[in-house]
Amino acid sequence: MLQNDHFLNQLKNESKEFIDINECSVENPFFLWSAIKGFLRNNAIRFSSLLKRERLRQISDLELKCKQMENQLKNTYSSDIDSQLKAHQAELNSLLRHRVEYMMHITKHKYYSQGSRN
Repeated sequence: MLQNDHFLNQLKNESKEFIDINECSVENPFFLWSAIKGFLRNNAIRFSSLLKRERLRQISDLELKCKQMENQLKNTYSSDIDSQLKAHQAELNSLLRHRVEYMMHITKHKYYSQGSRN
């Protein structure tokens, strides 16, 4: 997410606003720092959920388009539809590959963190 420009701009603007509002509301800087950490965590979770929903929507849309194009090709072959289908399939494969890589990363992390420490 730190490579996503939209996320970084949103985080920069909203965190500046959050700090400006809450800076004078507490005397102890520890409480302000704890609030900032919570704000950053919540903001990151919200944005990652948004990205996940968007990717899942794209996957389902592409699957539907591919299914429709395959049915069109069954009825009447067209090289234009075939090339569009291949482009959609490539995009779908890219999204699914990203999803599988993430799932593998999470699985490795779980096995490492829950594994024995000999």
